[in-house]
Amino acid sequence: MANNGKTLPTALLLGLGMSVLFVAAVKDRSSRILLGLGIIFLCAAAIVAFQTPGVRRATDGETLQGPALVASTAPLPAANPVAADPTPITRIVIPAIQVDAPVTVKGLDSKGVMEAPDDPVHVAWYRFSSRPGAGGNAVFAGHVDYASVGPAVFWNLENLNSGNLIEIRLEDGTDYRYRVTTKETFDEVSAPLDRIVGPTPGDAVTLITCAGNFNRATQRYDQRLVVRGERMADGSSPSPAGAPNDQASQDQQQPGNSQPDRQ
Repeated sequence: MANNGKTLPTALLLGLGMSVLFVAAVKDRSSRILLGLGIIFLCAAAIVAFQTPGVRRATDGETLQGPALVASTAPLPAANPVAADPTPITRIVIPAIQVDAPVTVKGLDSKGVMEAPDDPVHVAWYRFSSRPGAGGNAVFAGHVDYASVGPAVFWNLENLNSGNLIEIRLEDGTDYRYRVTTKETFDEVSAPLDRIVGPTPGDAVTLITCAGNFNRATQRYDQRLVVRGERMADGSSPSPAGAPNDQASQDQQQPGNSQPDRQ
């Protein structure tokens, strides 16, 4: 957990409050005054703690801005100019983290911001990016958690390793297979848009979700997790070495299930 300068004041206020309440409990004289002081210290500690941005927790929940990246004053990079199959994209499957989710189509809003997925279950594919199999960068995004729900579709995206399989399925049964090659985290305000969502030399898939600290004041996470995968040759298999550890697999839960806070 990041130390933002409020951890020490919170602890001091909590300690003072508890100490005063203890004294009030064992002394009859002036107990009401001591009790009042103890309550004041505890309330102050609660206020300081509440105003402190914290790390991601299952109960925080993203706002509807979700994992989107903001397009700066410059337009987003165009997709590779390659003829694409118009068949609708229906699902994304990531066996290593037990993801099998429906896909919806999104774009940019009037402010040039990537539209967020509709809910904690769906994953968005962005129409400004390449289509799967078209030789460019197909960009997808999903929530890591969701307000009043908890863990969402990309909750365990951070557990992917190099070599893990990502499958993009079309309505006609076509299945494009990718192998995870990189996993990086960027600050939201300085994320390199052209590198993340811009054209790639070959057929690739990019998955984006929220990461880092959740700021209760802005209702946003301060980082973005970006996973990149490259198209696998026909007949090839994902590397067994890319499988996440057993504990990570056991910890995977479906959207909406309760889960302890993640530190």
